Amino acid sequence: MKKRRREYLLPHYGQIVTTRHAIKSTIWEFDSDICYNTAVLIALGREHPEYKLRLYSICSKLQFISRLIYRSKGGYKIPDRKTLDYIADKYGMNASREDVMEVLKDRKGFSKMPDEYYENIFIGSLEYPSEAEDHLKKYNKKHADKIEITEDLLEYVIRCKTIIAAICCHFMEVIDEQFFISEYAYAFDYVLRHKGELPAPEYGSLEYRMDKHEPFFPINYEDFDITKNLRDKFEEYDTVMDWY
Repeated sequence: MKKRRREYLLPHYGQIVTTRHAIKSTIWEFDSDICYNTAVLIALGREHPEYKLRLYSICSKLQFISRLIYRSKGGYKIPDRKTLDYIADKYGMNASREDVMEVLKDRKGFSKMPDEYYENIFIGSLEYPSEAEDHLKKYNKKHADKIEITEDLLEYVIRCKTIIAAICCHFMEVIDEQFFISEYAYAFDYVLRHKGELPAPEYGSLEYRMDKHEPFFPINYEDFDITKNLRDKFEEYDTVMDWY
């Protein structure tokens, strides 16, 4: 008789269960393109005709990577409906988190990659001004509208990229939430609107997050409002699923 697979719930809707190796490979495949387009996007600026399309290209890749999770013994565990019924029968309706974890202790959960894998996406080939220069020279060889490459511009690219990476990597590391492509785009656009003149993002404690209903956004950027995302600007590209 064929063994029936145990049903399980994902930490968040829309995630893709794969292997750790496959996630590594996807990151390695995408990171050079993300670095190139990020450098060019920042250098060309928000008014360039390609801004919206290039921004969408970067953020769709980041959001896809963020959806990839793998099974692991020490990962994030969530009980299926059958297990919830068992817990209710055993502990009653007031079961504690410790009770739930005791039931789930021998089961595999879900994990994302260690934080440094997401951080490396933005520094694989865009850590130093010299690497930004390589990307911009590559752009100039392919396009008629040449970018005037200066030391100030290269420093500006790295400054903006560093803040963008800090915000977006924070989005990507979270396993029990998923962010829209347009929300990643908002983070990019926010930093560019402020010309990179921002402190490193800070995040509140878990208690602060729960109280303020602002679980994953910088608390030291007073005008950072993720509800004003760029979804309406991407309608021409999001023809199948409006946030995948």
